[in-house]
Amino acid sequence: MIEEILGYFTQLIQLNNILLFVILFAFVIIAYKVFQCALKALLFGAIAASFPLLAAFFGLQLPAVFEEMSFVSRVLWFGFFGVMSYVLYFLASHSIRTVSFVLSPFKRLFRHKPKIVHKTNTIVVREEDE
Repeated sequence: MIEEILGYFTQLIQLNNILLFVILFAFVIIAYKVFQCALKALLFGAIAASFPLLAAFFGLQLPAVFEEMSFVSRVLWFGFFGVMSYVLYFLASHSIRTVSFVLSPFKRLFRHKPKIVHKTNTIVVREEDE
């Protein structure tokens, strides 16, 4: 009886180790994806933050709302806008992918199947002029 209980606990411990490695693997993949997303968001923010610099260099006029701000706050505002626009893009694109993945079985179910037309084999004989 005790040997059976010890065998059960041994199997449970081995299963927990496997489960722990699966969870660790999933965590590493998710952390990598979040890191990629954060780097892309920072890149978008840096590109957007450079817009007021380029506008000042080329002498372009920004809207009056931005002219009242200091130069540093303009750069920060455009950087923040760039990061938020990437986050909205990321959420929208992944939402569309998720919805299409969830609805893909229904697309297959209601897809119109092509009609098969059976053609008869007919031979057309032409009369040739002699």
